[in-house]
Amino acid sequence: MDMTGAIEVPSMSESDLDLIDALLVAPRAPWASVARMLGTSAPTARRRWSRLVESDRAWVTSYVGHPAGIVSGYVEIRCQPGSVDATASEISAHPRVLSIVGVTGDRDLVLSVVAEDMRGFRSVIQHEIGAHPKIVHARTALVSRLFRDGSSWRTRGSAPAKPFDVERDAPPGRDARERATLRTVLRVLERDGRATSSELAAALQTSEAQARRTVGRLLRTGQIIQSVDVARSVAHYAHALLLWLVVPAARIEESARLVSALPFVRLCAAIAGGPSNLYVIVWARSLSEAADLEAQLMQRVEGRVADRSIVLHHYKRFGHCFDDDERRVAHVAWSAG
Repeated sequence: MDMTGAIEVPSMSESDLDLIDALLVAPRAPWASVARMLGTSAPTARRRWSRLVESDRAWVTSYVGHPAGIVSGYVEIRCQPGSVDATASEISAHPRVLSIVGVTGDRDLVLSVVAEDMRGFRSVIQHEIGAHPKIVHARTALVSRLFRDGSSWRTRGSAPAKPFDVERDAPPGRDARERATLRTVLRVLERDGRATSSELAAALQTSEAQARRTVGRLLRTGQIIQSVDVARSVAHYAHALLLWLVVPAARIEESARLVSALPFVRLCAAIAGGPSNLYVIVWARSLSEAADLEAQLMQRVEGRVADRSIVLHHYKRFGHCFDDDERRVAHVAWSAG
């Protein structure tokens, strides 16, 4: 999807933010349900959303979830001097690299990598990223459990209505048919998160009723995750703070749930195989606010901050690629890999 023609992005009104919050609760909710939440009509809600999408201020993202039998992790990268932008641009084309941010500190880039199994994950790390001529160092940590995902946020910073817990309904495993179903549905939803039941039924070669049940199951079990994303130029949170924490192993679940309950926490994941065991992303309205938010977070847990970084630039977020002005310019589908 080529979006290089996108230019200035208008700001958002309070009613726009209300609409986004309503869709954050259920991105595929019928317009009649969304309208009831907002106290308006379904055609009005639909028109307002269409204007946000057409002006590139907001969009529904759909991506593969952690309990889908897959392996995910974070890769910290150092690049040769002067090569960060070019390296990030080249890596962005890889469908298994879900997100890329440029950051401060000893690392240049942090990647979120998602693969169908350990063999595929290792191939990306060793043969794709590790073999890149401009990358001089890479350190990987695997996600052992996701406690709060990037989908659980609200425009005004309030806590999500329902805590994110991908382990609760996770299926025990997937056969080849289930994998094919997941890819088919994800392929449609990556293009349009609010694709109609008829579009999904055509892709699945089944009835609309069965398509709705299939999509509902994949979303309910967290095999596919949906959220609403917004252009950074209109986001209320201008900065993101990345924290690598070390907490007692016996208290990692308790610590993660306490951290995840904070409204300014965007993501919280238990990680394994590195010097820290809890990875947290905090949203801040200003750089001066970052230290205070970190202090509030650490008051909740026993442990220490092993390292921290501030995000300088989003090169890729949930498959969507951005230019120097953080305008969407392309989308790389995970299902195409």
